[in-house]
Amino acid sequence: MSKNNDINKLKIINQAIKDTEYITTEYSPYRGIISVFCKWLICYSSMMLLIYVIDILNFKFGFYNYKYFYNLYNGGKVLFNICINLYIWKTICLKELSVKERRFLKLWIIFPILFSIEIIIPILTNYLNTDAMISFYQTISLSYIIVLIELFYIYSYFRNKRTMIITLLFICYIVVSFILKAYIYSSRAISNSFGVFMNIFYDFDTYGLVAIIMLFTIIFLKRDTDDKRKRNL
Repeated sequence: MSKNNDINKLKIINQAIKDTEYITTEYSPYRGIISVFCKWLICYSSMMLLIYVIDILNFKFGFYNYKYFYNLYNGGKVLFNICINLYIWKTICLKELSVKERRFLKLWIIFPILFSIEIIIPILTNYLNTDAMISFYQTISLSYIIVLIELFYIYSYFRNKRTMIITLLFICYIVVSFILKAYIYSSRAISNSFGVFMNIFYDFDTYGLVAIIMLFTIIFLKRDTDDKRKRNL
């Protein structure tokens, strides 16, 4: 019993040292943040993969002919998103994190919630008159705006040149995709090559590939930087 108390006391002391280090220096702890990022990435990617598989099976076997298919399909999407966000919030609250990491993540959780809202909004369009919203989605996805703001927020914490480069590359992607989509939707005749581009953009928008790729890249680069730093020590 005393050993457990001693271990708990040591954990509290170590955590206090980390928190003091954050206050007295410019050091920004990140291991807890990367761990939470990985958990959300796994949950979000798994959900999107499941949605993709169901869409493929629906296309091949015509599940849409069943009366309650879309009700179950849409209800499952909503339920999955709620569960993922609750799980990530619980992780942020219960995981051993520094004060700075927890403060960062409690604001960052807004972005996963916004991704979930973007998935849920098209479900609501079945019951609402949203012609303007649909035309807006045809040119620029709401997820692009969310990812862009998220990248700037992550950069404000890490202050990493690589994160800024990723952000700038993503801005270029947004501009190119917006121009191509605007041109395609304004053209009456669409060539096969543009049709391929549209399918790519559709998959990226529908299955959240942009958010997955951006966050995966940040995690990979941050871990790569950490490994190099360890080898140099």
